[in-house]
Amino acid sequence: MELVAYYSDELRDITYIPHIMLSLEDKQEWDKLECWITIVWMVWPPESGGTKEEDLKHVMLLLFYQQPGALQKLEEQMEKWSWEIPESFQQICKQAHDEVAQQVTL
Repeated sequence: MELVAYYSDELRDITYIPHIMLSLEDKQEWDKLECWITIVWMVWPPESGGTKEEDLKHVMLLLFYQQPGALQKLEEQMEKWSWEIPESFQQICKQAHDEVAQQVTL
C-alpha cells in the first residue's frame, strides 16, 4: 500500500481493469480482493452512480460478508493512504455497517 500511495499519480495513467476484481471474487481470494479494492479507491475512484461504483459496491459488500474484519481494515487503509476519502466510499461503508449490524440482530 505504501508503494501505491507513493506512486498513485503515475498509476492513474494505467487503465482500471475490472476483470481483476471479478477474478479475485470468483476464486474467493478475499485478502487479495481487499487489497485490490483499496487500490481502486485510491488510484481510480469511481464517479458517483457509475457502473464502477455499483461493481465495487457489490464486491465490497460480498467481501464484508465473507470477512467482516475487512470493512474496518479497508476504512483504516483509506484513512492512512488516501488524500481524500470519496463520499461514495463512505456511503458504501455505512451501508455495509448497517447491513452487518442488521444481520447480527437477526
